[in-house]
Formats: sequence, C-alpha cells, structure tokens
Amino acid sequence: MINPEYRYVVRTVQIAGKEGKAIPATFIALVDSNDIPHSVTMLQNYLSEGQTVLNPFTSSARPAAYFFAKMLNYILIEHYTEFQADSILEITKEMMQRYFTDYAEGNDADGTIRTKATVARNVNVCAHTMAQLSKKFRNMCVSPDLLLKQKRVRSYRGDFEDILVPAFDIRGGTISLPPLRDISTEAFRLLLSLAFQYAPDIAFGICMEVFAGLRCSEALNTWQDSSIYGPCITESTDGCGRILPVVNLTCERVLRSDRVKIGQIKKERYQKVYPDFANAFRTAYAFHKTFLAGKTFEKSYAPMFVNSKGLAMTYRDFLKRFNILVTNHFVPELKKSSNVVLNEYGKIVEARGLSTHIGRHIFTLQLVLRGLTPEQLMYWRGDSSIESSMNYWVNKSELNRMVRETGANFLEGIIEFGGKNHE
Repeated sequence: MINPEYRYVVRTVQIAGKEGKAIPATFIALVDSNDIPHSVTMLQNYLSEGQTVLNPFTSSARPAAYFFAKMLNYILIEHYTEFQADSILEITKEMMQRYFTDYAEGNDADGTIRTKATVARNVNVCAHTMAQLSKKFRNMCVSPDLLLKQKRVRSYRGDFEDILVPAFDIRGGTISLPPLRDISTEAFRLLLSLAFQYAPDIAFGICMEVFAGLRCSEALNTWQDSSIYGPCITESTDGCGRILPVVNLTCERVLRSDRVKIGQIKKERYQKVYPDFANAFRTAYAFHKTFLAGKTFEKSYAPMFVNSKGLAMTYRDFLKRFNILVTNHFVPELKKSSNVVLNEYGKIVEARGLSTHIGRHIFTLQLVLRGLTPEQLMYWRGDSSIESSMNYWVNKSELNRMVRETGANFLEGIIEFGGKNHE
C-alpha cells in the first residue's frame, strides 16, 4: 500500500547541451505531502500514445506523463480502500474503466468536466502505456490484448490500414467552446493598453505575437542583450534592402538555474519581423527594456521575461498573468463600455475566456488582408507545414470582410500603447 499522503507528480528539468541548448527531461516521481520526492520512477520510459514509446527527452512526453500520473493517483491512492491495488501490477481493466468514466464526468478529485478530445487522449495514453508496461512485466493484471483492439482506418495515402486503439467504452466529456481568438481592432487596442498599464511584464510578449507572429511559448524563450548567449534580438537587412528586427529562435536554451522548462519552440529558426510592423515592434521592445532596467533577475541568463521571483517566466506564469489581465481589467472595461459591440464582446469573453494566441491570430489576419500567399504566411508565421496557413487562406474572403469591418487601419493607435497612462 502506498502512503495515502503521497501522490504521483510530473517533473520536467532542463539539461544543458551544447551552447546552452536546453534538453527537456520528463519523469514521474512519488512525492510526500511536502512535495519532497520519495522515489523517482522509470514509468516515463514506457509512456505511449500509439505503437511506439515516447521519448522522455522530448516535449511530447510531458502531457502524456500528466495523464498517466493522474490515473495512478486515482487508482492506487485516492481509491485504494475500494480497489485494494498495492501497485501498478494489480491494476485491472475494470479499475481503469472506472477512472476513465469518472474523469470524463468530472467525478474525480479535480471535479472538472473535460472535452471529448481530452478524455479520448487520456484514455489513449493510459491504455497504450499500460500495454507497454505489460510487455515488460508479464505478471501484470492487464495485457495488450485486453487493453487494445484493432481498428481499420483510412491512411493519408487513401488506402486502409489497421491500428491499435483503446478497448474501452467511454461516454462523457463535453464539446466545449475553446477560448476566443477573434477580437476587433478596437478591443485589441484596449487589451494592449491595459497590458502596458497593469501587466507590463507580459505586454511585450503580446506584442511579439501580434507584430512578429511568435507563439507565446516562443516569446518566452528569448533573452536580453546582456545574457551569456549574446543578443537575441538583432537587426538584419532583407533582400529588398529593408532593415528588420530578427529574433533568435534557433533552439530552446537554459534560462533558469533550476532548469525548469520555459516553453516550447515549435519550429527552430531565425524569425524576421514583418516589415509593416517593424517600427511598432521596436517601440514595444524599447518600452520593455526600460521596464527591465529596474528588475532583479539571474544576470548570467538575463531572460527577456521575468516572474515575481526573478526567474525566467514559464508559460504557466505567463498564462496566469494573462488571465488576471483579462478577468480583472479587460472584461470590466468592455462591460462598462457605451459601445454596444464591445459590451457584448465583454460578456462573451467573460464566459469563454481569451486565448493567449490572440496576438498571433491577429498577426495572421493582417497578413491575409495584405494578400500574402500561403507559402508567405507559412514563412512569417514560422510554421513547419503549410496546413495552418491554408486554413486561413481558404477563408480569405470572409477574413478580409471581418478585418475590414473591425478596423481597416491596424496600426493606428496601437503603437501608442494607450497614451499617457503608460509613459
């Protein structure tokens, strides 16, 4: 029996590779009530979402580890009195079925109703991981044949192939609406103005999205000129002779002494800032440098974004600050607006929340409005494939209409950052 005060947790540390390149290492540990590790398991070496095992030294292992650790806590600790399972070896399919059902219906410890997609991924990870473990440990109560079944699907080539899918019948989960990405130019001006006033620590991060098309997690992987890695944001001349800011996103680097992962760079690259937005980007960057001048941070790493402890801000830190900005400042301002459209938008944002990808979405809309091809969108967005760009291109006519209706002059007023309030 596992101590009822213990729990399984997921930890990710960064191993410093060549030239400071950060290599994420995910592992599952058993900790006590004070979050002190009792033991570090080898379970991360068996995590799977399909035919193969996930590499624990890649970012894809982390969400899978969370799903599996949650199942272990549910069966081995939270419901030990009912199941009497002393170890993973004694977990049965029926126990897993019960966990999946409670997870889908919000009857677990979190009490959260999940989407159907989240439930499906949880089931997939846990079933495939337990199947991998049962291949290694033959004395388990479950086996691959019990956990998985064959399903014939159409491949990307157009032919049919057989794959293994979880052999569980799970009902539950909701088809919930995702956080909003659509926003009018007027509303975004307000959001950015409030960011520089109430959340200046993340305001430049939002600008890096809307002026350079960076993902939030990519913006967090940047550093100041004084860092041991040298300047991250430089200037370069393009083929047309224009001098443009360039952001170094060639790899994830260690930016914290505790090796905690900052966020993921989806496509490693040098990212130039789109010419029309170069001056706005420089203005925001200058503001951020002034903001950082009075802050305490780890001098050797000199991260671009710093949390309240003086360490490089993680995506979780950024998300928390962004949600506070939206909930405590943006929504109240919208709801008290005399503009009927803004007022109604405030009610929608209050109900659904606002995605941190809002800036990148606006950036893409502006490029579509300027007539860029899917290949050009792919370059300026930093995409690995053309699929995301095509999604915008296919709906180009509708997007053009929407952007024109919500504000034709994108930059007008935005680069002022709300005027005198933020000087």
